[in-house]
Amino acid sequence: ASVQRTWEVLHDTSCKCSLKDSFFAQNPEDEVLVIIHEYFLPQQGLYLPFFGLPEWGPVLTILRRADGSRCAVGGKSSWTEDEASTGIAASLGDWMSCANADLDVDPTAISKGNNLAKHLRTMGFSLKFDLEYMSLGAHSEDHRGVVCYITVSVYV
Repeated sequence: ASVQRTWEVLHDTSCKCSLKDSFFAQNPEDEVLVIIHEYFLPQQGLYLPFFGLPEWGPVLTILRRADGSRCAVGGKSSWTEDEASTGIAASLGDWMSCANADLDVDPTAISKGNNLAKHLRTMGFSLKFDLEYMSLGAHSEDHRGVVCYITVSVYV
Protein backbone atom coordinates (compact mmCIF):
# COMPACT_ATOMS: atom_id res chain seq x y z
CA ALA A 1 0.00 0.00 0.00
CA SER A 2 1.15 3.51 -0.70
CA VAL A 3 -0.05 6.78 0.81
CA GLN A 4 -0.20 9.95 -1.27
CA ARG A 5 -0.62 13.35 0.38
CA THR A 6 -1.64 16.48 -1.50
CA TRP A 7 -2.16 20.08 -0.51
CA GLU A 8 -3.96 22.61 -2.68
CA VAL A 9 -4.69 26.31 -2.14
CA LEU A 10 -8.38 27.00 -2.74
CA HIS A 11 -8.57 30.70 -1.81
CA ASP A 12 -6.29 33.19 -0.17
CA THR A 13 -7.32 31.98 3.27
CA SER A 14 -8.12 28.29 2.78
CA CYS A 15 -6.62 25.12 1.46
CA LYS A 16 -7.59 21.56 0.76
CA CYS A 17 -5.53 18.69 2.09
CA SER A 18 -6.16 15.13 0.99
CA LEU A 19 -4.81 11.72 1.77
CA LYS A 20 -5.11 8.87 -0.71
CA ASP A 21 -4.41 5.34 0.41
CA SER A 22 -3.84 2.80 -2.38
CA PHE A 23 -4.09 -0.92 -1.77
CA PHE A 24 -3.13 -2.21 -5.20
CA ALA A 25 -0.11 -4.49 -5.18
CA GLN A 26 2.88 -2.97 -6.90
CA ASN A 27 4.15 -4.90 -9.93
CA PRO A 28 1.93 -7.97 -9.51
CA GLU A 29 3.14 -9.25 -12.89
CA ASP A 30 6.48 -9.99 -11.19
CA GLU A 31 4.92 -12.24 -8.53
CA VAL A 32 5.93 -15.89 -8.99
CA LEU A 33 3.34 -18.64 -9.34
CA VAL A 34 4.33 -22.31 -9.09
CA ILE A 35 2.36 -25.18 -10.61
CA ILE A 36 2.95 -28.71 -9.36
CA HIS A 37 1.18 -31.62 -11.02
CA GLU A 38 0.95 -35.36 -10.56
CA TYR A 39 -0.96 -38.04 -12.37
CA PHE A 40 -2.62 -40.92 -10.56
CA LEU A 41 -3.83 -44.21 -11.99
CA PRO A 42 -6.65 -46.08 -10.29
CA GLN A 43 -5.52 -49.64 -9.57
CA GLN A 44 -7.61 -52.13 -7.61
CA GLY A 45 -9.45 -49.42 -5.73
CA LEU A 46 -6.25 -47.55 -4.84
CA TYR A 47 -4.79 -44.49 -6.47
CA LEU A 48 -1.09 -44.89 -7.15
CA PRO A 49 1.19 -42.02 -8.16
CA PHE A 50 1.83 -42.07 -11.90
CA PHE A 51 5.36 -40.73 -11.74
CA GLY A 52 7.84 -43.54 -11.46
CA LEU A 53 5.73 -46.34 -13.01
CA PRO A 54 8.24 -47.82 -15.48
CA GLU A 55 5.67 -49.40 -17.82
CA TRP A 56 4.31 -45.95 -18.69
CA GLY A 57 7.65 -44.20 -19.05
CA PRO A 58 8.64 -40.80 -17.72
CA VAL A 59 6.37 -37.76 -17.98
CA LEU A 60 7.37 -34.81 -20.16
CA THR A 61 5.53 -31.54 -19.43
CA ILE A 62 4.99 -29.12 -22.33
CA LEU A 63 3.49 -25.64 -22.02
CA ARG A 64 1.27 -24.50 -24.91
CA ARG A 65 -0.88 -21.57 -25.93
CA ALA A 66 -4.54 -22.14 -26.79
CA ASP A 67 -3.58 -22.41 -30.48
CA GLY A 68 -1.27 -25.35 -29.69
CA SER A 69 2.02 -23.49 -30.19
CA ARG A 70 4.65 -23.85 -27.49
CA CYS A 71 5.03 -21.11 -24.93
CA ALA A 72 7.99 -20.42 -22.66
CA VAL A 73 7.94 -19.33 -19.02
CA GLY A 74 11.16 -18.78 -17.18
CA GLY A 75 12.96 -19.42 -20.49
CA LYS A 76 11.59 -22.96 -20.96
CA SER A 77 8.63 -24.58 -22.70
CA SER A 78 9.19 -28.19 -21.58
CA TRP A 79 10.28 -29.95 -18.40
CA THR A 80 11.39 -33.49 -17.68
CA GLU A 81 9.69 -35.44 -14.91
CA ASP A 82 12.56 -34.64 -12.54
CA GLU A 83 12.47 -30.92 -13.37
CA ALA A 84 8.68 -30.68 -12.97
CA SER A 85 8.59 -32.67 -9.73
CA THR A 86 9.60 -29.60 -7.70
CA GLY A 87 7.20 -27.33 -9.58
CA ILE A 88 7.24 -25.09 -12.62
CA ALA A 89 7.82 -21.53 -11.43
CA ALA A 90 7.26 -18.37 -13.45
CA SER A 91 6.09 -14.81 -13.02
CA LEU A 92 2.42 -13.95 -13.39
CA GLY A 93 3.46 -11.89 -16.44
CA ASP A 94 5.00 -14.96 -18.10
CA TRP A 95 1.94 -17.13 -17.38
CA MET A 96 -0.38 -14.42 -18.74
CA SER A 97 1.77 -14.03 -21.85
CA CYS A 98 1.15 -17.71 -22.58
CA ALA A 99 -2.57 -16.93 -22.36
CA ASN A 100 -2.08 -14.06 -24.84
CA ALA A 101 -3.00 -11.49 -22.19
CA ASP A 102 -1.43 -9.05 -19.76
CA LEU A 103 -2.63 -7.03 -16.80
CA ASP A 104 -3.20 -3.92 -18.90
CA VAL A 105 -5.43 -5.57 -21.52
CA ASP A 106 -8.97 -4.28 -21.96
CA PRO A 107 -11.28 -6.96 -20.47
CA THR A 108 -13.76 -6.48 -23.32
CA ALA A 109 -11.16 -8.12 -25.58
CA ILE A 110 -11.69 -11.30 -23.53
CA SER A 111 -15.32 -11.03 -22.42
CA LYS A 112 -18.46 -9.39 -23.73
CA GLY A 113 -19.55 -8.27 -20.27
CA ASN A 114 -20.93 -4.82 -19.53
CA ASN A 115 -19.55 -2.24 -17.11
CA LEU A 116 -16.09 -3.81 -16.98
CA ALA A 117 -13.06 -1.98 -15.65
CA LYS A 118 -10.51 -0.54 -18.09
CA HIS A 119 -7.85 -3.17 -17.34
CA LEU A 120 -7.58 -6.67 -15.91
CA ARG A 121 -5.24 -5.22 -13.30
CA THR A 122 -8.07 -3.24 -11.70
CA MET A 123 -10.88 -5.81 -11.89
CA GLY A 124 -9.44 -9.27 -11.39
CA PHE A 125 -9.55 -12.39 -13.52
CA SER A 126 -9.16 -16.16 -13.42
CA LEU A 127 -6.02 -17.83 -14.70
CA LYS A 128 -6.92 -21.35 -15.83
CA PHE A 129 -4.46 -24.20 -16.29
CA ASP A 130 -5.75 -27.14 -18.39
CA LEU A 131 -3.65 -30.31 -18.10
CA GLU A 132 -3.98 -33.00 -20.76
CA TYR A 133 -2.06 -36.24 -20.27
CA MET A 134 -1.33 -38.32 -23.37
CA SER A 135 0.27 -41.76 -23.30
CA LEU A 136 2.94 -43.03 -25.67
CA GLY A 137 1.39 -43.40 -29.11
CA ALA A 138 -1.30 -40.78 -28.43
CA HIS A 139 1.10 -37.82 -28.78
CA SER A 140 3.48 -36.84 -31.57
CA GLU A 141 6.38 -35.67 -29.39
CA ASP A 142 9.84 -37.24 -29.64
CA HIS A 143 9.44 -38.76 -26.17
CA ARG A 144 9.05 -42.35 -25.05
CA GLY A 145 6.57 -41.84 -22.27
CA VAL A 146 3.59 -39.76 -21.22
CA VAL A 147 3.29 -36.10 -22.21
CA CYS A 148 1.39 -33.59 -20.10
CA TYR A 149 0.31 -30.57 -22.13
CA ILE A 150 -0.46 -27.51 -20.02
CA THR A 151 -2.56 -24.79 -21.66
CA VAL A 152 -3.01 -21.46 -19.88
CA SER A 153 -6.02 -19.19 -20.42
CA VAL A 154 -7.52 -16.06 -18.83
CA TYR A 155 -11.21 -15.58 -17.97
CA VAL A 156 -13.08 -12.60 -16.57
